[in-house]
Amino acid sequence: MRITDRDGAVLHEADGGLRGADLRGRELPGANLARADLSGADLYWLAAFTASFRGAKLVGASLRGADLKEADFTGADLTSADLGRDALDGSTEIQGAILSGAILSGASFMGARYDRRTRFPDGFDPAQAGMVFDAATI
Repeated sequence: MRITDRDGAVLHEADGGLRGADLRGRELPGANLARADLSGADLYWLAAFTASFRGAKLVGASLRGADLKEADFTGADLTSADLGRDALDGSTEIQGAILSGAILSGASFMGARYDRRTRFPDGFDPAQAGMVFDAATI
């Protein structure tokens, strides 16, 4: 599986796909991960701001401490994914992210930071999920 940025430049290449992949700490800003199967992947501290995860499968993936600002998760399956705090008590950053139409069943967002631009599926309550509102972002 080849991960490219918006201009087609290769950011990461993996034999055998990305299911269960170890991408801890990788820098993949603007990556195109649309429809990728990242089930069970370790994406701890991943820097993937402005990346596209549209329709991706992230079932059981660890995204703790990741920078996902302005990432697009439209229609992604985040069932049982962990977007909570990292081992240093740092937050997963989802300010400006689009989670409209995403499946969030069983996902953990405890301590994740969002802002007024973040879009959630209908009926999702970020405060009830333990998320932290970031009023400082514009």
